[in-house]
Amino acid sequence: MADGNDPVADLDPDRNGSSDDMDKPHCSADIPPKKRPRPQYKTKWQQNWASKYPSITKKSETLAEWSVCFRAFNFDHQGERDILRHLGGADHIKRAKELEKVSRIDDN
Repeated sequence: MADGNDPVADLDPDRNGSSDDMDKPHCSADIPPKKRPRPQYKTKWQQNWASKYPSITKKSETLAEWSVCFRAFNFDHQGERDILRHLGGADHIKRAKELEKVSRIDDN
């Protein structure tokens, strides 16, 4: 309690034990808004991918494997974009070039 001897307590309502401030709601800026959970969508295998990308083999509804680099990968997040990202990856390109060299040797 402020008794006049403590000048800080007289200015600071939290220090003088005032319960009036305890009843006041906090500013809404102090409380972050609750985020709603995002719905989870999973892309499933599309039949046209087999003809569009002949070196891909379906393993499950959300998993495929490349016959070029023998990598299995999930495409459930972005679907065809995941396939294109893998095609443009350095590892896939390197293995595709190696496979091309081997097939040229076999043809001769």
